Amino acid sequence: MEHFDVLIVGGGPAGLAAAATLGHYGIAALVAERRATPSPLPRATVISTRSMEILRSWRLEEEVRAGGVDGDVQLWECETLVSAAGGRAYEVGYPSRAQAAVISPTAPRIVPQDWLETVLRHHVETLPSVRLELGTEALALDNGPDGVSVRLRDQTGATARSS
Repeated sequence: MEHFDVLIVGGGPAGLAAAATLGHYGIAALVAERRATPSPLPRATVISTRSMEILRSWRLEEEVRAGGVDGDVQLWECETLVSAAGGRAYEVGYPSRAQAAVISPTAPRIVPQDWLETVLRHHVETLPSVRLELGTEALALDNGPDGVSVRLRDQTGATARSS
């Protein structure tokens, strides 16, 4: 049975960011992600100023920016795509690039989640105290007197326990 200080179930942006944070402090962490590959769909597309600052501190800002587009984040309302030119923009709470420049060396960025996940996966894989297990599901947790153990199943169907 292997031992980790932290188990992270889910290797999306939040789980990978948690793993990277732990890894930068040398904390032993296991990330169990049931998908073997990142989602091919863009899903979420906006990264906040604070998240970009964190990515910058990990020296990932430029790589993340390379997968996105430069622009201010707004909601665009129109009846159909054909009438998009006559649509209307609405603010959604993110500062513009000019506003962000007043308080930060970076700004919100429009980057699809599939790109961000790929960048974060590669980064997490370089951290010696973190192990990323792709194609692995957490089946059960047991909170016993000696700590918590988890039963995992990998993509071959094999199961293992970690604590």
